[in-house]
Amino acid sequence: MSSYQSRETFRFKECTLLPISTGIQARNLRELREGIEEVAPSCLYYHFWGRLLSPQFPESEYVNDFASWAKVYLHEDALSERLSALDLNHRNDIEDIREELLDLLDETLSREYFISWKEADRTFHFTRAHLIVVETALSADSPRTLPRAIASSSRGSIFFHFIEAKRRNREDRQDDYSKWLGFFGEETAEAREELTNLDPYLHSLTDLRERLVHILEIAFVLGGGESFMTQLLQNYGVLAGEQVISSLYRFATFLQGKKVVHVNSTREGGGVAEILRCMIPLMNELGIETHWEVIVGSEAFYTATKSIHNALQGKDLPFTESYHEVYMETNRLNAERLRPLLEEADFVFIHDPQPAPLLSLCPNRKGKWIWRCHIDASVPNRNIWRMLRRFVSEYDASIFSLADFTQRLPHPQYLIPPSIDPLSEKNIVLSEREIDETCLRFNLDRERPLVVQVSRFDVFKDPIGVIKSYRMARKHADMQIVLAGGGAADDPEGAAILEQVKNAASDDPDIHVIELPSNAHRTINGLQSAADIIMQKSTKEGFGLTVTEGMWKYKPVIGGDVGGIRLQIINRFNGFRVQTPEGAALRLRYLLAWGRQRKRMGQNAHKYVRENFLITTHLRTVLALMINLSQNGGEDLEAQMSQKL
Repeated sequence: MSSYQSRETFRFKECTLLPISTGIQARNLRELREGIEEVAPSCLYYHFWGRLLSPQFPESEYVNDFASWAKVYLHEDALSERLSALDLNHRNDIEDIREELLDLLDETLSREYFISWKEADRTFHFTRAHLIVVETALSADSPRTLPRAIASSSRGSIFFHFIEAKRRNREDRQDDYSKWLGFFGEETAEAREELTNLDPYLHSLTDLRERLVHILEIAFVLGGGESFMTQLLQNYGVLAGEQVISSLYRFATFLQGKKVVHVNSTREGGGVAEILRCMIPLMNELGIETHWEVIVGSEAFYTATKSIHNALQGKDLPFTESYHEVYMETNRLNAERLRPLLEEADFVFIHDPQPAPLLSLCPNRKGKWIWRCHIDASVPNRNIWRMLRRFVSEYDASIFSLADFTQRLPHPQYLIPPSIDPLSEKNIVLSEREIDETCLRFNLDRERPLVVQVSRFDVFKDPIGVIKSYRMARKHADMQIVLAGGGAADDPEGAAILEQVKNAASDDPDIHVIELPSNAHRTINGLQSAADIIMQKSTKEGFGLTVTEGMWKYKPVIGGDVGGIRLQIINRFNGFRVQTPEGAALRLRYLLAWGRQRKRMGQNAHKYVRENFLITTHLRTVLALMINLSQNGGEDLEAQMSQKL
């Protein structure tokens, strides 16, 4: 191969698609058709391509959201296959795909009357997207150095240069790599042809990156390169991938000099505190000054806010005038203490309902305020939501874990799932000796199957249902079960629920009810690591980080078919979703009987978390949101498309 002449350097960019709820829903095929006709082009684009940058079933044969919904929730296999055949890859105009979608649906609706009104198992939520694009430090000055640079680039960079590029380069539909390689003449023609024939519609972005590198390495021979990171972020890079950490640096570049404040209701217990405990140091490590503040209140305040929490999850509870008074008075007192910091911050993240009124008590704020709802608010108590909505409506944006949880609000609602910290004491790899010692401490026999549920003792975690499941499955298979957890500082109901669980366990020596302090992270790790199966049989769940923790430890998970658990557990791939104790008992029997499938599901579970639910991926999306808000809407995919159409 001859030497390549020097050409203009290829400078890498990367992007993220920031999903925003439109509020438009479809419960049947006719409503889906109406929504497709109504929504903006960026919405259609998201439902065809956004899945690549979102948590997804990595081996799905139905490769767009419409086809997947028709298969999984409408149970229309033939329609799913026809929808899957639609492909943006070879079309110049998003309106072409809209027209083809409408024609296909009109034909189906006219031919099969019943399908028009057939209710889906789950509502389809139309989601639009903002495209956030940033420059990176990566570059390639010749075809020899291109594969090495691509290998170090993020999934968002692959999306921008290989998929999004074909929309931008409308005349020739070329990806950015092929376009640049064209400057080097005929010697790159074979590689360019291979790239052109590579169908991104059938690959995950991770797989696509590997294929790109493989093709270009064979064609041009791999060049050298160097990595850069601080020690803390290097440690995350080992688990999440170096390209993910490089991506964080690049996004953080746009936020240097900004001051960020997070406010929640407790430093100990619960998923919110665990997320903030690792996110705050990471943001500071990236050069973004970030503070974590906690509102303080009386037992009466936490009783009132627990009532709000339960009501948002649909429980019909009274919210008395005295509750309202203590709720507002506590927020007023905390506002007096925190006002100087909050009003000077460039970004303020308020977590859940407890501190929601703080914005109304900071009249001189200068920054952007975001309300982060970690709760399954899909069917809230309407009286409580009306009260809370008065405060939340004034925010610049809100964040929900799933589209199902969003509500009618006058600002953008971003969809960002939570995450776990792989370097925390709860998630690091423990030695077999420490796992053995944990089991010995609680009289657990490592020679017998072990099922573990770790969660707060909360009625919505359904610990009584777990015991019922165990008793039904125990008739067919030997096992021990652990229900481990405690309360959070902002949860006054835990003690009463714990007593009910102990009574339900009775004198069964194989039911181990373990009350743990909120900082017993290594103990929880030991129990989850020793388990053969993890359970989280919630009846309501904002997300369920205990599901994520168990999956990270290579365990299949049996979880309730609710909330954020639906985003994590893919039936028969990494676990099972269930709705009843009987269903959970059946899945326990299956997993204990089939060890090979149990191991395979556990391996799938770990990979799924690594790709989707680590703190590094979570933080990257939060940084993108901040960039978007600081630019008064950021680089809007809708605006880009309107210029192209």
